[in-house]
Amino acid sequence: GLIDDYQKSAWETPGIPKMAFVSQPKEYKTMDGETVTQDSIDLVSRMMSMQKAHPSYAMTGAMCTAAAAVVPGSVVNQVLSENVDTQFIRIGHPSGVLECGVDYEENGAEPVVADTFGFRTANLLIDGTAHIK
Repeated sequence: GLIDDYQKSAWETPGIPKMAFVSQPKEYKTMDGETVTQDSIDLVSRMMSMQKAHPSYAMTGAMCTAAAAVVPGSVVNQVLSENVDTQFIRIGHPSGVLECGVDYEENGAEPVVADTFGFRTANLLIDGTAHIK
């Protein structure tokens, strides 16, 4: 329902739908060659964004991944490490590890998600002096 002709999807809706691939935690190397150990993550995931593999992991994707983690039987729920702390889910991605979480109430097969959240480090983008007259 997003477009009339799927053959035009790359041009008319290049950013949607978002897709993520998930698997059980496993040791891997980041794009910078650093090792991420199996015991330092709760799952491995790769996201697609704008028809390309995302170089890290989109925060919007982390929110959805966190919510899916608490849905019994979901693919994310099935690949999570055992006894994961849903307030501190560690997603292994191409650039390292993203930490996220979810606040929810159990309600059988359909948990009630109150909110999701994620943690990012701040990176200095520029250092300079502004001269204002």
